[in-house]
Amino acid sequence: MPWIKQIPLAEATGPLKAQFDAALKRAGRVWHIVHIMSLNPKAMRDSIAFYVTIMMGESPLTRVQREMLATVVSAELHCYYALCEFAAKLTHHQHDMAPADLDALRAHGLDDRALHDAVQVIAYFNYITRVADALGVEPEDFITPWGR
Repeated sequence: MPWIKQIPLAEATGPLKAQFDAALKRAGRVWHIVHIMSLNPKAMRDSIAFYVTIMMGESPLTRVQREMLATVVSAELHCYYALCEFAAKLTHHQHDMAPADLDALRAHGLDDRALHDAVQVIAYFNYITRVADALGVEPEDFITPWGR
C-alpha cells in the first residue's frame, strides 16, 4: 500500500480522468508509478510527457539503448557495456563524473546529442525510482523483483 493518498480510478474526474484514460489506452492499465501522482494531474501529465520524449522521441540513441540505460538504473545489472558503466557511475557516484566519462562514450561513437539523451534517461529513472521509493509505490504484481 502506498504511503500517501491516491485518488481511485473510479473517482477521477476532469484532467485526472483524462490522464487515467490515456494511461489505459497507452498501456492497458494504470501503472502504480502513474497512479501515485493522482493528487497532482499536471505533474502526472508532465512526467509522462517527459518519459515519452526521452524514451520514444527522436534521438541518436536507439530505443533499445534507452531501455538498457533504464534497466541499469532500475535494477543495477552491472553489465559491461560502456553505456551501462556510465549509467552505473552517474547513478551511484554522480559527484565523481568528469569529462573523461563522456570521452569514453564518444570513443564508442556517441555524439553530444546522444550523450545528452543518455544523461536524461539515466536521470529520469533515478528520479522516478526515488519517487516510488519515497512514496511507497508497490511493485506491479506481475513483475518479479531482481536481486532482492
